[in-house]
Amino acid sequence: MKLFIAVLLACVAGLGFAQAADDGCDACMAQSGVTVSMLACIGIASDQAQSAMDALLAEHRPLMSSEQAFALDAAQRDWHTYRQSTCSAAATLWGDGSFAAVMQADCWLELTQERLDWLQAVLADRA
Repeated sequence: MKLFIAVLLACVAGLGFAQAADDGCDACMAQSGVTVSMLACIGIASDQAQSAMDALLAEHRPLMSSEQAFALDAAQRDWHTYRQSTCSAAATLWGDGSFAAVMQADCWLELTQERLDWLQAVLADRA
């Protein structure tokens, strides 16, 4: 139960990108309770956040100068590296248990949602 509550709270922590996605993640987590189910719930929410980010970038990239697109692409590559190393560290710091995978997946979701929120704010300012 303690594990379930920790994951549920972690899932709710990234509230910026879309309340509907969080509600879906919450509902999914409420029905689960085992690590595999938790990973599936977090995976669905991560896929939704990544798809939203990809769509946002695809929508705005044609409106950018080549210099702006190059800068954004470089920043995205750096961010991908940061997300990978940060989430790997989160899992490693958690330890060897099965919850390490949940911590890594939740980190991935949280950082993806944060990046999506940031991109939405920055790109909205350009419009």
